[in-house]
Amino acid sequence: MQAIDSLPSDLQDLTFEQLTRNLSIEQAGETGILTLRYMGRSPAEAKHVLTILGKTYTEYSLARQKLEATKGIRLIERKLPETGLALRQAGTSLRQFREKNRLNDPEALATGLISQQQGLEARYQEGVIACHAMETLRSTNIQVLGVAANGYSLSDLYGYYGKAEVEAGADQVEMS
Repeated sequence: MQAIDSLPSDLQDLTFEQLTRNLSIEQAGETGILTLRYMGRSPAEAKHVLTILGKTYTEYSLARQKLEATKGIRLIERKLPETGLALRQAGTSLRQFREKNRLNDPEALATGLISQQQGLEARYQEGVIACHAMETLRSTNIQVLGVAANGYSLSDLYGYYGKAEVEAGADQVEMS
């Protein structure tokens, strides 16, 4: 109706029914572009009607966009205090959690844990090496005892292996 009211005085006799009967509107695919065709009594009438319809549609579209933007702004304005409060509460909860669990500096804690892990891995490797050394010593002790059992004297063993190795082997066997 707004478009009809905007027509020039020589076209004011057009009714809504006449306008809609002579008007075709098509949408060009998924683009959102509209194609308007109007069959008027003259090319000038068609031009005036289509110009007014285009102007009216543009004004309507802009007004609708403005209304939607205004609604969005009002929603944000309503939600902003609530969201701000939730954000402050989350920050407080995070700070309290960090204080309770002594996580005031998570990066420093992570660096310390990595260092601690590397230290434990080094100790583990030292333990593995010590176990291999003990296994080697045990094998040597078994050999020494086997030699002693085959009739060799303790002085023969001291001469072959050395006094310290033979005594260490004997101590190890007694512990086992």
